[in-house]
Amino acid sequence: MTILAFDTSSREGLIALCTPTGQVLELKNTNIQAHHAFILPGIQQLLAEAQLNLAEIDHLACSIGPGSFVGTRLAVSVMQGLAYGLKKPIIPLNHLEILALAAKRMHGLQEVVVALDAKMQAFYFLDPKQKTHFYRLAEMDTDTQQALRKYPHKIGDAWPLLGEFTVTLEAQCIGKDLIDLAQQNLNRALMTPSQLLPLYLNDEGNWKKTRN
Repeated sequence: MTILAFDTSSREGLIALCTPTGQVLELKNTNIQAHHAFILPGIQQLLAEAQLNLAEIDHLACSIGPGSFVGTRLAVSVMQGLAYGLKKPIIPLNHLEILALAAKRMHGLQEVVVALDAKMQAFYFLDPKQKTHFYRLAEMDTDTQQALRKYPHKIGDAWPLLGEFTVTLEAQCIGKDLIDLAQQNLNRALMTPSQLLPLYLNDEGNWKKTRN
């Protein structure tokens, strides 16, 4: 199964291509301001490297956030354009789930939680059941902080904002993480490009760039 996947929801843009033999090719971009100039040439470069054309791709996948408003809209818009032309199924990917999968791979863990700075004094949170939440710092009370402390394995840049949370893990995403998550979520594939929408957890909070 061939899968083309990409994520531009954070500072680091990532494109991955799973070839018919199962090999995963990838390209990264570390300049959040240049994701728009990276994504289409990057896709073409990976296809050329794999000696494939877009018509040979079985599934498309992209991150729908939460994260940078501009980066998330970019990924969704590019994916919709590709899917309209190719008439291929699209797998929406949660950016926090991608980070969690990367941390599990890197550290050999079964369970991690993710907290990312959403700016505007708020944060995004992925719990162990893979449910995504949006919290404002002003709403943080003692009970909530105690609940967060019970999780042993934490990743993300929001923990220093939440109090005395100093134990965090690194999560460096690679192409395999995108492809693995896409394969895990094949049952969520959308057949109509217009169904692919950015993940806006809060109408106001997602209109600011996040820098992961």
